[in-house]
Amino acid sequence: MSWMPWQIGVDLLLLENQLPWCVLDCLFNSTKSKKVDHRSVLDLVVNWLSKARGTSLGNVPGDTENKHLLDCYRNRLAGSYQAHHVSSAKWDPIPSATELQQAGIRFEVGDKRKKLDVTFKSGVMKIPSISIQEYTESDFRNIIAYEQCDLRRDLKVTSYVVLLDNLINTSKDVDLLRRQKILQISQSNEDIANYLNRLYHDVYIDDFLYKDLYVDVNKYYEQTWNRWRTILKRDYFNTPWMAMSVIAAIFILSFTFLQTFYSVISYYKK
Repeated sequence: MSWMPWQIGVDLLLLENQLPWCVLDCLFNSTKSKKVDHRSVLDLVVNWLSKARGTSLGNVPGDTENKHLLDCYRNRLAGSYQAHHVSSAKWDPIPSATELQQAGIRFEVGDKRKKLDVTFKSGVMKIPSISIQEYTESDFRNIIAYEQCDLRRDLKVTSYVVLLDNLINTSKDVDLLRRQKILQISQSNEDIANYLNRLYHDVYIDDFLYKDLYVDVNKYYEQTWNRWRTILKRDYFNTPWMAMSVIAAIFILSFTFLQTFYSVISYYKK
């Protein structure tokens, strides 16, 4: 039946359903046809994840060890992304996407092969595109739970979910990121916003990987000139005719001021 592959995929990634990787590898090698099938269980899993989850998975270092299927999926999402180690110092959240846009920050699509590689430079935040489907909430919840359980794993995916939650508060934020080709969704904007806002409740975050990015974004957001410049561009220079009318008004005001100034000067000279 058509729903079965989707549901099986969800069940395979549940934390409580994980089998050790060595067991999967042993079963696969015992059942495959060695004459015609030269793939490994890793090739099979990565190919399935790419198709079933409809996303490009990043490359990982050659010595990466997969403990089980969910760990493999998490490693591929994290890819080769290497963030600087951040201490457990406090960090301030960033405003939502629409608020950042009002402060002059633009959003662009980053490298889709590096899902977690979110960058900010010169007022531009680059975020790799992400597809949010019906199974995404289950996948993220299980990866977050796994990262919370395994103390040897860093909190890369959890930090990424926190970043998405900070950027998306309302359906307007979803619509903004969707128009910028960052979000690919199959549900309504309201459903996506509600789902992200409840995704990581009661989760402990020690080393937040985007702390430096948050510092840079908040510093840019707090500069008043950036907000004024955005308002000026949006309200008065959004079309050529508006720009021409503003420039003409500036010239008229300038000439009026000069005329008044010289009139006052000539009066006092007399």
